[in-house]
Amino acid sequence: MKKVDIDVLNYVEKMVEKGTNVSFEKIHNEGFETPLIQIIVKNGGIKEFIQYDYEHINSLDDLKEHLDTQISYFNSQICKSSY
Repeated sequence: MKKVDIDVLNYVEKMVEKGTNVSFEKIHNEGFETPLIQIIVKNGGIKEFIQYDYEHINSLDDLKEHLDTQISYFNSQICKSSY
């Protein structure tokens, strides 16, 4: 794992609702040299996949806006399912 991966993973874990499982995996896409990174966030029956690649991401700041959007949507789904 690169430092940016650890930063992204820590940020996601901090921002998701409590009780959410966060996991990380590398996906090697056919035809591409660099791996795609996938973070899976799961809470109950709700699962969201957040993906990025090394070619375009050098720091957490490069990805923060995308993460905030994905996490906000995920958290709203958790809240909806609680009612």
